[in-house]
Amino acid sequence: MRFFFLLKYTKLLYNLTWVKITLIENNGALGENTMMIEKYYIGKNEINGINRCYYVLSKNDFYGIEIIEESDNKMLSASEYFTQSYESAVKLAKLLYKGCVTLVTFIDILDDYVSVEQCAI
Repeated sequence: MRFFFLLKYTKLLYNLTWVKITLIENNGALGENTMMIEKYYIGKNEINGINRCYYVLSKNDFYGIEIIEESDNKMLSASEYFTQSYESAVKLAKLLYKGCVTLVTFIDILDDYVSVEQCAI
């Protein structure tokens, strides 16, 4: 099994940089068994020596969020797909980034957000 990472940097307004990471999993050749996951970089926080990176994920027209925490030689991550709206995923990812949300509270906050969004419909 091979993994390839394709990076694409996009300059946006106000000098914000988003990184598009495409993860391709295959067994030697691109084909129907290929899985592609795109990650759009939202931001990075460092608190108490722990770096947290926030991403919007895209897979088969479904969107989610991933948070990766790094400290010393450890890396932990959590991800969840929750919407078919790219704008909704970006909006929540930016809120999580600005609020310095950790892996411990990520899923609870996501559940609350989805519940509020469903009630608004």
